[in-house]
Amino acid sequence: MKNKKANNLLLDASKIIYARNTEKAVEYGPFSESMASAATIASEMTGLKIKTEDMFKIMMALKLARLRYSDKEDTYLDLLAYTGGLHKYLEDKTELSNFKKTNNE
Repeated sequence: MKNKKANNLLLDASKIIYARNTEKAVEYGPFSESMASAATIASEMTGLKIKTEDMFKIMMALKLARLRYSDKEDTYLDLLAYTGGLHKYLEDKTELSNFKKTNNE
């Protein structure tokens, strides 16, 4: 993969994580909310307690497994988006927790 392509993948992943366009948000819902919903559904299906952050990691594992068989640019993009999405989800979660502590909620 050439550097230009890698840079474009990083930019595209960033757009998915931080600036999901209205069309995609309507089609798929907000990124973290979709992952939380998928975690709930997976929990109900399996009888296991799957957390939102677990769902991000599961999707990352799926993308890594797919790379063993196919070297597709879209798979790299998805992997980057799930990785960055997890990071953002954990940052947002920490900020909310700190806000609640500061405001005695």
